[in-house]
Amino acid sequence: MFCTVYVVTATVMSLYFGPGAIASGVAETLAYVNGVNFPNFISWPTLITKCIGVSLAVAGDLKVGKEGPLAHIGSIIGVIMLYIPWSFNRAFRNDKDKRIMVAAGSGVGVAVAFGAPIGGVLFAYETSKAMNFWTFGIAWRTFLATSVATFVLTLLEAFSDGDGGSNIVNGGLLKFADIQVNSYDLADFLVFIVIGVLGGLLGSLYIFINANLAKFRKYVLKEKYMKIIEAGVIAFCGATVIFFVPSLFSY
Repeated sequence: MFCTVYVVTATVMSLYFGPGAIASGVAETLAYVNGVNFPNFISWPTLITKCIGVSLAVAGDLKVGKEGPLAHIGSIIGVIMLYIPWSFNRAFRNDKDKRIMVAAGSGVGVAVAFGAPIGGVLFAYETSKAMNFWTFGIAWRTFLATSVATFVLTLLEAFSDGDGGSNIVNGGLLKFADIQVNSYDLADFLVFIVIGVLGGLLGSLYIFINANLAKFRKYVLKEKYMKIIEAGVIAFCGATVIFFVPSLFSY
């Protein structure tokens, strides 16, 4: 019930309050940086909807990532910094500097998502590599922004854990467990090859099904209330399966 309410609330906000927050944000960021004025990409309703909507979607147990949303949020905040009532930032309120702030902001969003300052810089460069405004100086300034953002996040998390900032070891919010070095036999590589082939085939099948499902939804879900019902049904079914399936395998 809670998962359904969370997801339906996020859907309603996206459809009626902040439609610019729909979709992940990566493609929209790339389009904006390369000169496409994407509708409602940067606005207060989009920022509010993105922050609250992603939180509700994750709490509602939808299988959504945080790279795209945080890149989008970082892009919006980057542009907002230009409109804080200070005198020195008025000269930067032009299309070129806005694109630079969007690129740097998206890099900061990715950096805090994965605890990877250099990865954030590479993401910012990747989104803006088709434009000629990217310079070596912008790369260094973006790296400074991603480093500071990652450190601040780590510091805040240390305080939230009750350490008082004395134990700052966390590099980000996403963890891949500890790295362990294991020895393998030559015969194991055959198993690795089979797993790789099966993974590739299943991935291709998933992309095929997802692409055709997206085309089907485009022609069927034409009204907003239909999209709300769809999101509620998916959230209810997903939460129900996740709640009961582990208990079936525990016996």
